[in-house]
Parts: sequence; structure tokens; C-alpha cells
Amino acid sequence: MSETRYMISDAARQVGVETHVLRNWEEELDIPIGRTELGHRYYTEKTISLFKQVKELREKGFQLKAIRLLVPEIQKKEAAQAVKDPKEEMPGFDEQEMLPVSVDLDKLGKFEAIVGAVVKQALQENNVELENRISDTVVKEMELLMQIREEKEEERYRKLDETIRLYQKNRQMVAATREKGLRKRWFPFSK
Repeated sequence: MSETRYMISDAARQVGVETHVLRNWEEELDIPIGRTELGHRYYTEKTISLFKQVKELREKGFQLKAIRLLVPEIQKKEAAQAVKDPKEEMPGFDEQEMLPVSVDLDKLGKFEAIVGAVVKQALQENNVELENRISDTVVKEMELLMQIREEKEEERYRKLDETIRLYQKNRQMVAATREKGLRKRWFPFSK
């Protein structure tokens, strides 16, 4: 019995993402994808279902690194649900161990809860650290900006003072020249 093969565009449409996202997930999550004789990717119902679950985990906030750890468990769960044997009248049992599939689902749920708690705690700690770093950085930036502003004001006042002094000196020279000219007019024989 041959399984249906889907092109990447069809698979992406079913999962609800862009084709480049599937390629990225394939690479980042190390998910083996079948290839045709010409080397083109093809997707099966099983891989599409896996990608749908990956998308759900991403929407819940899981990072690809965490999802990569969950992929084997998801695949085991999928395999356990897909097992068809003469015991079909006993749904919910795993063929290999004859244990209820809910046991594996419980383990996966616990694992997801633990990973979620760890990720949440890590994010909270990271947020606190980031807040501290940001506040320290903002304070340092503000101090630097204030220092630069003070230096610019100091430079401006220094230039203003130089200009005033130069203006005063020029006025003194002009006054002295006028006084000399007036003396010569009134007192032509004086030195």
C-alpha cells in the first residue's frame, strides 16, 4: 500500500506555514524528509501531522531547541496511534508493550509540563537579568549623554568668553587709536 506524497507547497498549505518554514524546521529539528528520484522533497501524512504539532508548540512559545527534544516523543506517540493490528477492538493499546497509550501520553504531558516550567523559569530569570542590564545600560547612557552635554556647554561658554574678550580687546585698540588721532589733532607736537 503506497502512501500519499505531497509537494512542499501542499504540505506547507496544510500545516499553515510558508515553505521556507518547513525547510527550516526540517533542518533545525533534524526531521528526515523523503526525496523523489529527482531529489525533490515529498511529505507524507505522518510528516505533515508532525509539522502541525511543531507549529502548535511554536505557537505555545516553545523554542526550536526544546521542540527538537520533543520530536522523538511526538513520533513515538504518532507511531503508537497509527499501529493497526488484529487487536483493533482494543483501542488505546500500544502493540509493542500492550500498555495503554495514555501512559506514553501522560509521560509526554509531564515532560511538556516540566520543559514548559523550566523554559518559563529561564525566561523569567532572563527577563530579570535583562531588566537589570537594560536599567544599568540606560543609567550609563544617560550619564554619558549628560557628560557630553556638559562638555558641549562648557565648550560653548569658553568660545563665548573668547569672543567677548576678543571684542573687548578690539574695542580697546579702536579706542586707543582714536585717542591717539585726537591727541595729534589737538596736540600736534606732542609725542
